Amino acid sequence: MQTKLMEIKFLPQINKTRKNQRFTPAKPISVDNTEAQRFLYAGKNQASFELLINSFETGFAAKDLNKAASILSKLIEKKSHLPEVIIIEGIFTAEAIHAFYEKFSLILKNHSLILIDSSSVNQKDIEYLKPLRFVDDIINLKLANPSTIQSKVRFCRKIKNSAPGKAETEAKDIFPTLPLWKRTTDVLIASSLLLLLAPLFLIIAVSLKLEGKGPVIYISKRAGRGFKIFSFYKFRTMEHGADDKIKDLLHLNQYKIEKGPLFLKLQNDPRITRIGAFLRKTSLDELPQLYNVLRGDMSIVGNRPLPLYEAQTLTTENWAERFVAPAGITGLWQVSKKEKFNMTADERIELDINYSKQFGIKTDLQIIFNTPRSIIQTTNS
Repeated sequence: MQTKLMEIKFLPQINKTRKNQRFTPAKPISVDNTEAQRFLYAGKNQASFELLINSFETGFAAKDLNKAASILSKLIEKKSHLPEVIIIEGIFTAEAIHAFYEKFSLILKNHSLILIDSSSVNQKDIEYLKPLRFVDDIINLKLANPSTIQSKVRFCRKIKNSAPGKAETEAKDIFPTLPLWKRTTDVLIASSLLLLLAPLFLIIAVSLKLEGKGPVIYISKRAGRGFKIFSFYKFRTMEHGADDKIKDLLHLNQYKIEKGPLFLKLQNDPRITRIGAFLRKTSLDELPQLYNVLRGDMSIVGNRPLPLYEAQTLTTENWAERFVAPAGITGLWQVSKKEKFNMTADERIELDINYSKQFGIKTDLQIIFNTPRSIIQTTNS
């Protein structure tokens, strides 16, 4: 059975109610801005589809990925405009989504944004989507509106969907060069502390090796300034294979995840080792980040570099302001959490945005001065 290919154009004068919804074939249009872009929605969520109708001018809809693939195949065959934004409902398996993308990867990778609609699944079910590196973002359409969708698409287009070699240039346009004083200060402080603390590094390394198996240094991918992804270094504080247990421990998350961006911080995390607990309470586990500072990945003062699963939820233009500032070992959030331990994710983002807007020599010195009193932690988080 052939898939009927019908592009739908949503005219302002049409009453777009569920009962009397009318679609008319669209004439080819030139796409000069986000608002005029075509979308392809693969899914069965009627509410999400209706929201997309109000967010884009033209588009296509398919109830499953096979039909979505048929639509793309016909568009390619007819040499028609491809959808600039593809939204896939999160009910499909990771394997099915991957197979769908691979079929058209050479065409889509530099043309279409791939977004996952998480409104029909819970946060635990989203875990399986993290390995899908071609997914540009995960968005909960239940919590979105046409304005936030357009903001999400504009920002992803600028940062995440640039052609190879072009992303760095665009990032420089959006994220201006840091002042010379900040980089000079970072290099002087980081190099001095690395030399001074070398004996302590050795003691910690030996202690971790004696305690149990696993590497001394924990390396993970983080997103820093301008969404730059880099290898982030810490002394290992958890048992070997701790990352594989995250799904079973989400109920301990200090941040509410029913809505909004996902931050993961576990109170009294059971995966933390005995020596790891000491390192965390004294913040000694952070010391290897001095190497990140020396490499230019981070700064002494800045916003915390985020795990990729957190960073991908902060791509609207308002939230993304936090990525204007460099990633830092210490920052406004760290020196503020003592006063408010049960800080919400939105409050944490607001502090990051405030720092991005006002950071300077005076602000950095104030944060460095207040850091020692915030170093000692009372919980294993």
